[in-house]
Amino acid sequence: MMTNEKEEVANFTLDYDQSLLLLAASGEYLIRLSPTLTSKETLYLPKRIFRPKKVLANFRSIFITNHEALFILERKRMVWQEIFPFNSILDFCLSPQGEIFLIRPGERNVVKIDQFFRVRTSPFHLNFYPQGLTSLGEEVYFLNEQKKELAVYDRNGLFLKNIPLPDKKSYLFSPQSAAALGSKATEGRVSLFSEDDELFLIEEDGVKIIPSKITGVKSCLFLNDSFYLLTKEDSILKIPAPSKVD
Repeated sequence: MMTNEKEEVANFTLDYDQSLLLLAASGEYLIRLSPTLTSKETLYLPKRIFRPKKVLANFRSIFITNHEALFILERKRMVWQEIFPFNSILDFCLSPQGEIFLIRPGERNVVKIDQFFRVRTSPFHLNFYPQGLTSLGEEVYFLNEQKKELAVYDRNGLFLKNIPLPDKKSYLFSPQSAAALGSKATEGRVSLFSEDDELFLIEEDGVKIIPSKITGVKSCLFLNDSFYLLTKEDSILKIPAPSKVD
């Protein structure tokens, strides 16, 4: 599906009902697309966010970051619930319980904000500087670019394992919300993409490279046996799951 030519998209994620939620690069509105990419709804933000970077969502709130703040939007009234200013933000993720975990450039410390939007002591004690993070179910994945691996913890800070990655120059996590998957978390899987447009799916036995032949990938996510790709031309594409790839 092609978005309107005027609708430049900064990023996208899964919404709580497993539709796609697109963040307009203008920072003025969001676009909800059905999983079939056939229906569209526009949600206008109460105030423009300059240089928006990432969006996540659950049934209660929508979470948006730029490089300097975390904005929490109440869905029912479409008003800002909270705005957390930071000097800089690298990445953030949500747990199914509504907790927010946030990292900043050049810091090992992980900021934890609970489901009532109170800053709490972080349970994570990392011995490296994470370059990204994501969550799925009760697990939180931290990207260690230096060692080319994912460090996996439970949400209470218990280290579980390291997952080696292929030696690529740079990785980005798919902006997948564990909260959006809810009880269907097994239908989603942690995925990444590299700066040279390769897709990677985290399996029980390691990392699987997914052939896509798509260039200019800006973001991607995996759900229900399909990859959804956001391209640099602001197209939304859907490609088959690995089991369906020849």
